[in-house]
Amino acid sequence: MDEEFINAFVDEGRELIDEIEPSIIELKIAAEGRGSIDAEQINALFRLFHTLKGSAGFLGFGHVTGITHEAESLLDQVRMGARQLTVSLVDHLCQAIDHLRVLLDGIAHNGRDSYQEQVSGQLIDELAALLAEGRPEEEQPQSMMRIHDSALAAPKHGATAAPLAETESGFQEELRERFVQEGEELLDVFEGALLEASKDPQLMVQSLHDAFRQIHSFKGNCGIMGLGEMESLAHRSETALDVVRNGFTERPARVIEDLLSISDVLRGALRSYQVDGDGSVIGLDAFMDVLGEHLLPETAPSEDDTAAPVPDNYADPEPQEIVPAKVENDTPLELPVQIPARKPRTISEVQRITASFKKTDGKAPVLGAAAARQDVRVDLAKLDSLVNLVGELVLAQTMVASHPRVADCDDEVLQRSIHLLQRVAGDLQDIAMSVRMIPLSGTFRKMLRVVHDVAKRVGKQVRLEFIGEETEVDKTVIEKISDPLVHIVRNAVDHGLELPEERIARGKPSEGVVTLEARHESGEVWILIRDDGRGLDRGKILNKAIEKEVVGAEAHEWNDSQVFNLVFSPGFSTAAQVTDVSGRGVGMDVVKKNIERLKGRVDILSESGKGSTIRLRLPLTLAIIDGLVIRVGSGRYILPILNVKEAFQPQPGAITVGPDGSEMVRVREEIFPVIRLSEVLGRRADGNELIGGLLVLVDINGYWACLLVDELIGQQETVIKGLSQYLGEARGVAGCTILGDGSVALILDLPGILAMSESVP
Repeated sequence: MDEEFINAFVDEGRELIDEIEPSIIELKIAAEGRGSIDAEQINALFRLFHTLKGSAGFLGFGHVTGITHEAESLLDQVRMGARQLTVSLVDHLCQAIDHLRVLLDGIAHNGRDSYQEQVSGQLIDELAALLAEGRPEEEQPQSMMRIHDSALAAPKHGATAAPLAETESGFQEELRERFVQEGEELLDVFEGALLEASKDPQLMVQSLHDAFRQIHSFKGNCGIMGLGEMESLAHRSETALDVVRNGFTERPARVIEDLLSISDVLRGALRSYQVDGDGSVIGLDAFMDVLGEHLLPETAPSEDDTAAPVPDNYADPEPQEIVPAKVENDTPLELPVQIPARKPRTISEVQRITASFKKTDGKAPVLGAAAARQDVRVDLAKLDSLVNLVGELVLAQTMVASHPRVADCDDEVLQRSIHLLQRVAGDLQDIAMSVRMIPLSGTFRKMLRVVHDVAKRVGKQVRLEFIGEETEVDKTVIEKISDPLVHIVRNAVDHGLELPEERIARGKPSEGVVTLEARHESGEVWILIRDDGRGLDRGKILNKAIEKEVVGAEAHEWNDSQVFNLVFSPGFSTAAQVTDVSGRGVGMDVVKKNIERLKGRVDILSESGKGSTIRLRLPLTLAIIDGLVIRVGSGRYILPILNVKEAFQPQPGAITVGPDGSEMVRVREEIFPVIRLSEVLGRRADGNELIGGLLVLVDINGYWACLLVDELIGQQETVIKGLSQYLGEARGVAGCTILGDGSVALILDLPGILAMSESVP
């Protein structure tokens, strides 16, 4: 099988599962009586499973198809009112999602979903058994989905091949490609129209007319190409759809779902015809029988029912009013009006029924849902290349604008052109960077499963809430904070929240709350993880730290912030016992390291009895920063502007020296240490005196210090470049950039500079 198809399927499958999983957790909350869920949410979940099943079935991944089929059938029972939403049902769906992830990993690795075949079979059997419990024996018609799966799994028989497959002339090959392409487009619009009809009563009338026209055109094309089986199935679908659009059915939602399945079958036959010229439909009779059950007695086909040829002068019938029947246990489709007890038999009745509906011009409008796609999948490597090239363009523009001959030129036209170039390059850079920005909502919603699993293991009731989940962050940042966020959320549930009985004794609701909040703050993105639990125990943390010799007895004099930060020490844990959730002392130290690698920082706020908040402060992007250009000796360097608080020249009375010889400076009643950058970087400074020198006050992950520099050159938007691989990781250097004159300047890593200064004698 084509590797490109497999990769596309795996990517789409993972995206669908990422959408499915949070919705299943919401189902679990509703099943436990701690929330509610409406019919549209169940419909959406059904469609996600249905989409994944269709893709897997087309590519022949039987285990994925089987699991998703049973899952969607269970959801179908729920939405049709045949089954109550229970915790057991949702737990089975959670197991299905977990195993589907495993199968997708196996497909990505070796192109097959046969990994853990026994587990797959057992899971399918369990889901099927659960499905049978909700379906009375006398009401077990053969499901359209089961027929679909059987057809996909069945070997091809000796069906009649398409006439055009016998002769492969260039013209016929071109005709075949055009037929397949147009057929795919017609089915796309057909499916989109059916979905619109099922979810929006306001658009239902027009949507069903659109769907009818698409399947009618598809049927005609099949007739021209001599594909009799596809033509017959399309004709039967057209007839069933006509029953729905004229309101002569009591279960329109079921008919629509069956027609969506038929669309999958037709699409599979279409692609089979494209590959080998075989346009037969495996299981045709079964499909025809199921669709036939939806037809009224007077419209039901005879045994020799075949597709009638399409006359050349055929025109779409005048659209008529859809007067839906009263729906029982059919919640997914809310119908605007009800059908009369019998079919209209007189002209007056027809006029009365159709008076309120518009006439159309017979043209098939393009549906919003089926119009040209509004997004495309782009390889991240290509996106990175685009951002890099835009960065190079900005640097080139800066070099041109800063060139002495250009800067000193009095030509007004040239200066206007330079200004225009600068503006366009800036706009292009903003757009390129915005393409990399994605909302945190996807990452946040993944935490629903983490909270669900941990709460279940430790016996707690937990609700997860989101604030500001649409806040956008660079994709690279999101990828790197996912694991730290899992650790923090897991700890909030396990350590932060009390057991239900303890919460009740403290006068709190039995259900604990964990809140994920994101917001933009001073050019950064802040992510706050809050819980309403017991808060951090200062005494317990101190005693454990002293016991493990992480700190000495002097730590009793520390403030709360310093004590709470001890939880980030390697190997530190206050858990009484090691479990599969926590207690090994691994996690929070890794969280801090990962956040600092992103040039961010993490701190903790806590109040006893009220809960804790862990705050992550992250850069918006890792590609571009605003920087302050400084000079130290003969070298020029960049300080991230977000770390810079102010620059000043100290007065004589502001300088003090500590007992150990360290230099300190007083700034508005506060004392800060001085770091001589010339000594840390090994540069010869212009002078050694602090008095009259330039100091830059910076915030280094909460530690404030003053850097002694020789000159402030200016502020510049800086495109971060990596160092050459042979240099490795240089201490105190975060990267480099190119200045306007073409020279290279190093971007200083302030935590690294601080660590280096402590080792300077």
